[in-house]
Amino acid sequence: MSAPPSENFLPGASNPEAAPGLYRTKPRPGGPLVGRPAAALVGLTAEQAVAKGLMFAGNPDTVYRQIMEHRETVGPYDHLVLASRSGFMTHEEATKGLKLFSKEVLPRLRAL
Repeated sequence: MSAPPSENFLPGASNPEAAPGLYRTKPRPGGPLVGRPAAALVGLTAEQAVAKGLMFAGNPDTVYRQIMEHRETVGPYDHLVLASRSGFMTHEEATKGLKLFSKEVLPRLRAL
């Protein structure tokens, strides 16, 4: 059985190698042709993604610090979209991380 199209974009629903094709923005009609920026993500390790500010990972203090450093770089923002499961994590690992985030990181972010 195949997942509905809306579920194909959920983290973990597709393998990481498929991401460049799934999440690529198509050029607007009449607009300039754009390269494939998502192609640069193929083969990126978790450590490299964290170093580039594309992912937050680690213990609660580390994740909070990474978010604060990201805010210093890009400026303050009101919303943070959390994708708590990637293709290499089990459901149990993702659930544990999300609960930890909600108990130990989110309260500090709400104080901003």
